[in-house]
Order: sequence, then C-alpha cells, then structure tokens
Amino acid sequence: RRHSRAAIAYTPPAGATSGITGRNSFTAGVELMQARRLCASFHQHFAVNRRVVNPLEKSGVIGITNYIDIGMLLCAAVGDEGGASDQAPASPAAALRGEQLPPPGVKLAAAWQVG
Repeated sequence: RRHSRAAIAYTPPAGATSGITGRNSFTAGVELMQARRLCASFHQHFAVNRRVVNPLEKSGVIGITNYIDIGMLLCAAVGDEGGASDQAPASPAAALRGEQLPPPGVKLAAAWQVG
C-alpha cells in the first residue's frame, strides 16, 4: 500500500532512568513506512535546577530550572527504492499527509529553555 505505516514507541516509567520522578524522560520509537523506509527516533528531556539568584523574583526565591530537549532521527532505506513517492511533495501539507518519505540519514535537534 502506498500509505501503509507501522510504528511503536516506548517510554520507561517515570523515575526508572534517572531515579527522580518527573524530572527527566526518555522516549524511543521505530516506524516502518510503506515497507521502504525504517526510521528510529530518540528523545531525551532534562529538567536541570540551578541555584542562582533571579533579580526579578522575591528575595527568598533562589534557583531556576532549565529545560533541555535533545532528539535524533535515524532513517534507512529498506526494500525497493525506485518509486516516484520519494520525490519532494508539492506542498508542506502533502508531506504531512505522508506523500513523501523522509530521506535516509540522520537528523539531530536540540532545544534549551532558560528558566
């Protein structure tokens, strides 16, 4: 089928990876798209407390929290690669509808929110 997909994701219970409930989280997923592209994704979320004085807060408030997110997507070709659906879609909406397979390779992303 042109738009067939199968995916599975796993997130360990809160506190299982860090020992601190609700502070850090990890998620891993695997997706097979149209029996031609296999993608594995990983996401790690950190909440880091820092003991600094914020001049905009009350004098008794010491500390801020920084939030850090890191993600990685690994995609590899499997099966027959000679299809027209690998071509770029006509619009971003077409890509969201699954009319384009992600290219093989590695993508990394990171975000840092200062508290």
